[in-house]
Amino acid sequence: MSDFTNSSCDFLAENLERLGSIRREFHMRPELAYEETETSARIANFLTDIGWTVSRGIGGTGIVATLAGGTGPTIGLRSDMDALPIIENSSVAHSSRNEGKMHACGHDGHITILLAAAELLAREKRRPGDVHLYFQPAEETGSGAQSMLEDGVLTKFPCDQMLGFHNWPTLPLGVISVRQGVQMSAFQSLELDFLCGGGHAAMPENCPDIFSAMSDFIRQSYSRLRDMKHESAPVSFSFTRVNGGSAINLIPTKISLEASFRYSSNSQFLMAHDIVDEIRKQTVTNYGVDVEMRWIERFAPLVNDEVVTKSLVTSLSDVPGVTYREAATPSMVADDFGYFAEIVPSCYFWIGTGQTHTNLHADDFDFNDNVLKTAPAILHNFVMRSGIQEQTIEA
Repeated sequence: MSDFTNSSCDFLAENLERLGSIRREFHMRPELAYEETETSARIANFLTDIGWTVSRGIGGTGIVATLAGGTGPTIGLRSDMDALPIIENSSVAHSSRNEGKMHACGHDGHITILLAAAELLAREKRRPGDVHLYFQPAEETGSGAQSMLEDGVLTKFPCDQMLGFHNWPTLPLGVISVRQGVQMSAFQSLELDFLCGGGHAAMPENCPDIFSAMSDFIRQSYSRLRDMKHESAPVSFSFTRVNGGSAINLIPTKISLEASFRYSSNSQFLMAHDIVDEIRKQTVTNYGVDVEMRWIERFAPLVNDEVVTKSLVTSLSDVPGVTYREAATPSMVADDFGYFAEIVPSCYFWIGTGQTHTNLHADDFDFNDNVLKTAPAILHNFVMRSGIQEQTIEA
């Protein structure tokens, strides 16, 4: 274990209650995508007080904080900030004070991890290179990373490598799971409109059977797209919403249908696109309805860079209480960190929290504060070792 890792772990253990209190304050005041004004203000004040240079209003409510270092690589560390539109159902004293809004995905914990890492880095007399902290809005809507990028965040605050992370309740506490290549899936939504002239409910024979057309389309799509699953490159396809009809005695002129398709490689999406279009054409022919189809990209695939991932895995061995576990397959959950990773060599990893009684997006979810004893040290250690890693690569 390096001297700086030993010192950082001691600091986190001594300050666990204070850090947990900070996290619980964020939990009590959740804010939805692009509404994170109080959240960003609290983050900015905290970082300014410990010596970071803070820039606000990036991509809406986003923040970038900078700490100068030496001539080594510039490292970026990213956290999301937004909450979910969920009514909290828990008995904890720090439950949400903002009705209908909840930190049900642990972003309050992610913020605190990054703030704790900021404290650790500010305590260092020397750092290998500059460090940027990116506090991103609107991860849950899949648009916050793109908003920051469109605002020129990586032009104004460029970095050579970037880390992202997420708590993972189904992994044991202290386990870090990561893999090279695709870590999290791409996500496209499929929107369909089934159209016909409509008719009287008492005379269904006089118009196309729009409901049977939709039902047959659903059955065929489920069967064929779910057969695309592969052990090392999974896919996930689900219909999620349907809307149609206006009166009990009218056969509707339009039924709208939405679905979620998550995949590991672009070839899988191209195949799915062709399959759905083939089924659409068959439906039009067989039922005499029109079917309009639209694919909308929600999240890009999150692809981990080989060099950065190896550097992270190597640095984990220095942090006590942490165990590395390679992720066997990509997760079908998506994260817009993938848009950063398209530009900057990056690694995104999962932090085990050992919470088998609940899960992400559940109305009783609460971040496990014990994670704060190790996760900030992982980020701190990666940054502090980056000069060593650079020397190794050059050699």
